[in-house]
Amino acid sequence: MSWNTDVKITLQIDGTPRPIPVNVEINLLRIGQEALTNAVRHADAQNIRLNLLFEPEAVHLQIRDDGRGFQPQVQLTNSGFGLIGMQERSRQIGGQLRLVSSIGRGTEAIVTVPV
Repeated sequence: MSWNTDVKITLQIDGTPRPIPVNVEINLLRIGQEALTNAVRHADAQNIRLNLLFEPEAVHLQIRDDGRGFQPQVQLTNSGFGLIGMQERSRQIGGQLRLVSSIGRGTEAIVTVPV
């Protein structure tokens, strides 16, 4: 993926990194890519923060942006194949996707996967 943009993206890794199953790695990568794409293309975000948190029983991927936001319950039922794909990928790896967003306040996507 390549963008000609001035969006600032930061990454933080917390906890003790450890190997996780390949299918979990791949799906977290794809979910992260979709969230980044949505933030840049649709939300006009200027700042995006990714946090990967390793806990003893779970791995969490959090993507937060300062974009225009949306109403998740409306977007998930009206279109949003990207959002639906994120949900499906989360379920495939036994995880849960939580979307928090509101108009004008940005979006936060958190994927929690027990490992």
